[in-house]
Amino acid sequence: MSGNQVGVLMVHGIQGSPKQLHFLTEVLPESTIINNLLLPGHGAGIMQFRQSGQKQWLLSVVDAAQKMRKECSKVIFVGHSMGCLLGLLAEKENPGLLTDMILLCCPYSLHPTFRYLKNNILSFQKIPSDPYVLATKEANSVSAKTPLAYIFCAHPYMELLRMIHSVSRMKLPSVSVNYFFADHDEIVSPHSIDIANLHKANSIHILTNCGHHYFTDEAKKTIKDVLLSSYIETVSSNESESQ
Repeated sequence: MSGNQVGVLMVHGIQGSPKQLHFLTEVLPESTIINNLLLPGHGAGIMQFRQSGQKQWLLSVVDAAQKMRKECSKVIFVGHSMGCLLGLLAEKENPGLLTDMILLCCPYSLHPTFRYLKNNILSFQKIPSDPYVLATKEANSVSAKTPLAYIFCAHPYMELLRMIHSVSRMKLPSVSVNYFFADHDEIVSPHSIDIANLHKANSIHILTNCGHHYFTDEAKKTIKDVLLSSYIETVSSNESESQ
């Protein structure tokens, strides 16, 4: 039987790390049950990463959410990039599993730029000076000796493309959804915003001077404010339902 508490489940993107979303934990009350998930195949080397895929990633997200629901009556979901797709799929397959959803840089459509390639190559510098490159370096949890090593990881990237094809065409789950898109995203196409608009989401925020991994302090504050507002509203709804 689930408790009356509200939980927050956070999921990073492909090659990503829980560190990307850690800044959001500081805005939540200390009593909040938080799971900043590390997806299968991440946090290690190329070999583990290349063997991972949608089935393992989605199972991990659903399992984490179901475990949280044993302690929490409601679970707020926060996803970045591929993490957004996994959250949407998890809710579609398990209606009511998640409550509010906060989706950062949701990749309904991709448009890799030269800057994206440059960021990933330069991220192998010891201490990158460009904040966009540094954010790319800090976000990557899949270790490799050279950028060329990722060329041999076709499987997980093909899995990502299959998810994009599926999720971009499905109906949005009947939960509150707040989108955030970066105006200088190096890989997510602006067409993703058009698709989000078709879904009639609760809100769509455009983060200025931000990239796929790099968020300014102002952008982080905006995301924090929406998360905290969502948390407070969910707690209030919980209290009303229990009376």
